Amino acid sequence: MPTVKVRSLQVVFVFAVAALGCGGLFHPVTLPRPISMSPMSDATLSVELGHVFVTGDVLHSGMGEESALAVVLGITNNGREPYTVSAGSMSCWMELSPDLPGETRSFTPAGGGEGDFQDADLDDLKIGSITIPAGATRHTWVVFRGYRFAGKTYGTSQHASFEKGCVSCHMPSVAENQGVGDHSFAPKLAYCKTCHSAATSFDVVSGQTTVKAGLQRLRETLNNLSLLTRDAGPTFGPLDATALADKNFELDLARPKNPVDADTAGALYNYFVLARGSAFGVHNPVYTRQLIFDSIQKLAGDTTGISRP
Repeated sequence: MPTVKVRSLQVVFVFAVAALGCGGLFHPVTLPRPISMSPMSDATLSVELGHVFVTGDVLHSGMGEESALAVVLGITNNGREPYTVSAGSMSCWMELSPDLPGETRSFTPAGGGEGDFQDADLDDLKIGSITIPAGATRHTWVVFRGYRFAGKTYGTSQHASFEKGCVSCHMPSVAENQGVGDHSFAPKLAYCKTCHSAATSFDVVSGQTTVKAGLQRLRETLNNLSLLTRDAGPTFGPLDATALADKNFELDLARPKNPVDADTAGALYNYFVLARGSAFGVHNPVYTRQLIFDSIQKLAGDTTGISRP
């Protein structure tokens, strides 16, 4: 259940992970439940949700390290003066299931602007703003994804160049099925072996092992800053030695602590996106390792023995 905050207005909506169309990086998804909105302290703005889009990996594998969410909002200025809203002032919290409140993830804005959303290149997004005249309504779109640190450049994977995209690995042709791919969308190691002939698992050239080691280092750094917990309260104690050693990253929760600066919040967000995914960098090992390294470095953590690709 994503929650989008636009300064003083909160928008809550639930979407079903079901594609309405094919082609492009983003796919529209359905909204099975009514949208609820609740104004906060300042009711100058009111918001109506338009379309919702997710990247293709979300439809088939759930939220992962490269996942992105795009929304189109109709924002009405109920005040008497023009009101400027920046995409950078918005944030998004997604509750993956009402039955799993611990599986809530935060997203930061990666780009946005006025008008309706068009399929976007994630590496060429810019954060824009709109000025809404008094009494008027304007449409704006926002893309939310992993937190990137200012002044850093980020790479991509050769996997992005596959002619059929996700289908190449997740739905290759099956000879015994008249050449039709497996609709389970489970990745097939056989296709990985077309490039990585010696691979015996998805831990190709120890890529997942490297990511897990980096994730553990980031975890320790965050815990040293009293930012992680598994305690339901009221003390919200940090992870103990047993928890830190169990490698069950997905069980870790954010420890209430305010305020934190943007980079600290971004590093925490990056941890949760990677910790609660299951790919551990398979989709984009370069980008994943860069996010981990930058997050540790920004928090002044120990980068001994690890490097930024």
